[in-house]
Amino acid sequence: MGSFLAIFGDAAKLWQQHPVEFVSAILAGIMIGYFLSRLRHQGVIDTQKAQLALKDETIKLKDSAIAAATKDPKASENVLASLLIEEERKEPTFVPSEKANEPALPAPDPRFADVNKRITEETEHKIRVAIKNKYQLTFNPTTGRSKLVTFLPNGEVGEGRNDNEHTWRVLNGRLEFVARDGHVYSRFFLLPDGTFHHTNDKDTRSIIGQFMKRLV
Repeated sequence: MGSFLAIFGDAAKLWQQHPVEFVSAILAGIMIGYFLSRLRHQGVIDTQKAQLALKDETIKLKDSAIAAATKDPKASENVLASLLIEEERKEPTFVPSEKANEPALPAPDPRFADVNKRITEETEHKIRVAIKNKYQLTFNPTTGRSKLVTFLPNGEVGEGRNDNEHTWRVLNGRLEFVARDGHVYSRFFLLPDGTFHHTNDKDTRSIIGQFMKRLV
C-alpha cells in the first residue's frame, strides 16, 4: 500500500512539473498497446484466410479433375486404370473350384479291362441297332415338351435337328448329341426296355432328366 502511494505521489509530482510530457507519455503508451493488439488480431485473421484459400484451391482442383474425367474419355480411362491398379494391390481372394472338392476317382481294376471292353462294345452295338428306329425325345421333363428324332447313318440328326441336337455319336457305351459348335450337348444311356435316359453328367449343357422313347 505504501509503495502504491509513493508511485502515485511521484506521478502527481511529474504531472505538476511536466504536464505536457506526462500526457504525451500516456497517449504514446495507449497507442503502442492499441497497435500491438491490432497486429496480433490481424495475424490470426491472415492465418485463417490462408487456410480457407488453401481449402478453396483444393476443392477447385478436385472439381477440375472430375470435369476433365467426364469430358475427356482418355481421362476417364486413366481414372479407371488407377482404380484397377488399386484393386490389383489388394490381396486376392481364393475361391476353390468345384473340382477341388470332388473326390478323386479310383483307377479301374486292370483285371476287368477285357470284360469292361467287351461289355462296352456290346452296349454300343445295341445302341446303333436301337437308333435305327424313330424316337420321341422329351427335352424338357418339367413341361413335357418333346419332339421326334431320327438318326441318319452318316452321324447327322435327321428329324428334330437343330443347333443343340445337330449330330450324334456313340462313345464309351453312351449315345451323345453334339451341338453345332462341336461340343457335347447331351448324353444318354440305353435301358434294357429300349428307352434312353440322360446321364446328367456335369459336362453336358442340356436339361437333366431328358429321356427318349422308341416309337413303334
